[in-house]
Amino acid sequence: MNIEYQINRNKKIIFSLLRKYNIRYDTDEYAQLLTIKMWNLIRQFDMSIHDSMSRYLFQRLHFYLIDIFRKKSRQLKTCTLETTLNDTEVYHKISHHSLPLIMRDYFHLLNEQERLWLNLKLYGYKQFEIQKLMNKSATTIRKYQNCVRRKLEPLRYIIQGDLNHA
Repeated sequence: MNIEYQINRNKKIIFSLLRKYNIRYDTDEYAQLLTIKMWNLIRQFDMSIHDSMSRYLFQRLHFYLIDIFRKKSRQLKTCTLETTLNDTEVYHKISHHSLPLIMRDYFHLLNEQERLWLNLKLYGYKQFEIQKLMNKSATTIRKYQNCVRRKLEPLRYIIQGDLNHA
């Protein structure tokens, strides 16, 4: 069995999975990872156990892609205002009375849409849910996210007690 021929023949499986999960960023990276996995799966394929190679590849690549998503989500360190405030070091660096005033000042730097995005995010909504609630495109939601992070970056340093960066 020629592996290159099988990879080219079943390449559409990779792109159907990328479309299924609406992967638009890092598509080349995902396609490369899935192609490498496909190469390994083709080498391991046994006709006596599985009746269809394409079904076998689709199922295994599908599970592999889900595993990649899970690993990436575990690696992402999420830092919200609430988790930062609950950190015990915060209370030693900033007095309880001045922190709400500082936060309110920074909150006013945000426009109405950015404040709405931040509130929804802090309440635990996912990006696609925020997108539906705000009736905005994914690109617009990412723009709000980037603007909020950029505008609130000095606040993070203030909370952590590193006033040199603020």
